[in-house]
Amino acid sequence: MHIDLKYDEKELLSLTIEADESEDSDILHSYSQKLLIKNPAKTFSEMAQKGAFDSMSDAEYAIALNKIKIISKFWRCEPNMNVFHVLAEAISYILNE
Repeated sequence: MHIDLKYDEKELLSLTIEADESEDSDILHSYSQKLLIKNPAKTFSEMAQKGAFDSMSDAEYAIALNKIKIISKFWRCEPNMNVFHVLAEAISYILNE
């Protein structure tokens, strides 16, 4: 696999993960349908409801929540996303910072 990057003169326009010639794109697509990662915002919310963060100060909780909000953008409001999409979104985020 490789990453295909498209830039204009100022910024990254798009990033896609592509199969190499030696790889079967149908198999990789099949994997992408099975290798799903749960949105961490959902996990964070479940933990908060169970009191996992009750010992944190308001400031500490706000920092943790902000980090989860940033990371969960990689899921584009979806409850689950395939591993390849999450990777592409994370790399795009890093390259555009």
